[in-house]
Amino acid sequence: TVGDIESLPFLEAIRQLAMADVRAIVTTVERAAAFRDEATLRDALILVSDGGPPAGESLAAILDGASATPFTPPPNLEEADAIARFTSGSTGVPKGILVSHRAWLVRAVSILAEEIKVSRHSTTMVLGALSHQAGLFVLPTFLRQGTLVTFDRFDLDKAAAALAAAKVATMQMVPTMLHMILEHAPMRAALARSGIAVLFSSHDPDHAFLCASRALLLAEGRVLEAGAPREVIRA
Repeated sequence: TVGDIESLPFLEAIRQLAMADVRAIVTTVERAAAFRDEATLRDALILVSDGGPPAGESLAAILDGASATPFTPPPNLEEADAIARFTSGSTGVPKGILVSHRAWLVRAVSILAEEIKVSRHSTTMVLGALSHQAGLFVLPTFLRQGTLVTFDRFDLDKAAAALAAAKVATMQMVPTMLHMILEHAPMRAALARSGIAVLFSSHDPDHAFLCASRALLLAEGRVLEAGAPREVIRA
């Protein structure tokens, strides 16, 4: 899923759908023909919620023909492994951690309620690796029917271009990235113009760096609230 594609301008919807390499699209008859004619979406299955052929396959017909047998999850699924994450390695070699479905859902709901208050239908951009801190932003964003923007690798030129093209409400980074952003004029300028509501960075004990960052960010209309375990930059 790519957020709410019906609310996006057509070209932006095409860009996000192609970038996500979607296999099926649920849309309206009005947009179905345009999606079907788009070369980058030629292999995607088009499902229409308000009609049927020739615009696309009828979503209602498919659901009506689906098995009525209720899904029964396997026993003890809550305690089964859901994801693998990695520690930062700040105290040694990074270690892999297996997280259960129950623990991951509880953690995600807690993050959404107490730390990362993602707005409904908003966009979150993560600059870090999903196997580390950035992965904590995925489920809270999806629980709010939001859109997640991520990258195959850390690239400030790509991040600056994406930030200029998408209306990002929340962004994640680590202190090392913040150091690099301060030295990268296009990304710094894109951040200043972005209107981001909240920017999360893990804790940096370098007080002098925080003070310098605060002065710069204030000059660009940002306020840096320093405090463990995170520094939060709010518009």
